[in-house]
Amino acid sequence: TPWLRDLYGFSPELYDVFDNVEEIIGEFEIEYAIEDHEIRKPKMHLKSQLFASRMAWDGLMSAPELADFARSGLEQRAFMLQERTLETDVREYWEGLRGVGMHTIEGIRARATTEEISRAIGIMIVGSANQDYRSMLMDGEAMFAISGRAVIEGVFDFIFLTGASTWVDSPEMLEEILPSYSTFKWQIGRVIKESL
Repeated sequence: TPWLRDLYGFSPELYDVFDNVEEIIGEFEIEYAIEDHEIRKPKMHLKSQLFASRMAWDGLMSAPELADFARSGLEQRAFMLQERTLETDVREYWEGLRGVGMHTIEGIRARATTEEISRAIGIMIVGSANQDYRSMLMDGEAMFAISGRAVIEGVFDFIFLTGASTWVDSPEMLEEILPSYSTFKWQIGRVIKESL
């Protein structure tokens, strides 16, 4: 999608990683709990937000070091899926990325001026603020924010999400993916929601 290329401004090195994903994760045998009859994109429910100043965004997205971070992220994600058990500890997944992420940040900072560093701001919010009955009574809602260099740890998820998403180009495509529903179905859904 051309506008995504303009938005991200990835380095050529990072596009090389994207072009060679199968080679990078080819040695991993990823298994799924349930086999599907067709290959399809995952359905995700990600409650995260990433905010960055233009200086931080452009500096990070165009950095050649981000390619190493993305490569490591792909390997770690493939490893986690390959070794998936009921006892998966996500902390181990992120430990593999933390060192590469900090190296990425240090490489960017080494090239930046003091003024550029002072204008680089990053904040990531993870969690949910749902106000429906189910969330308030059953799940509880929690949210936390991180800032500074630690934000790098969530960047790979947003890059992955961009690639795993289906980008809608027309109203017809939206109707095909998410068909409109009748007033009756909406009313039934509302009753079910209130019941839960």
